[in-house]
Amino acid sequence: ENWVLEHAKLKARMEVLQRNQRNYMGEDLDGLSLKELQNLEQQLDSSLKHIRSRKNQVMYESISELQKKDKALQEHNNLLSKKIKEKEKQLAQEEQQNSMEVNPIETQQLESMIIPAGGLMDGTGA
Repeated sequence: ENWVLEHAKLKARMEVLQRNQRNYMGEDLDGLSLKELQNLEQQLDSSLKHIRSRKNQVMYESISELQKKDKALQEHNNLLSKKIKEKEKQLAQEEQQNSMEVNPIETQQLESMIIPAGGLMDGTGA
């Protein structure tokens, strides 16, 4: 007997919930009074405000997260750009040093071609 009563209560409750769900979906509104329609509208407006508020919060959090990622990427990009410039400077300096260094064999050849200040001498001074 107790189970029968409990079953009837649960069945009635389920029917109320299903009717409310249909009403929230805009269905089966014909049987509602003006007061019930106004209450339903108020509940929907309140729900919509909560939904929009939560949506805005999620969007702002997403924007904030994207801004943090953007800042981190910009900082990383600046770091990489700085490293590239330093490497280019280092390579330019190395290239300049390499072009200024003369091969020892070339140095000997150049020295043998230099004419002494006194002109050509045959070693006798004459």
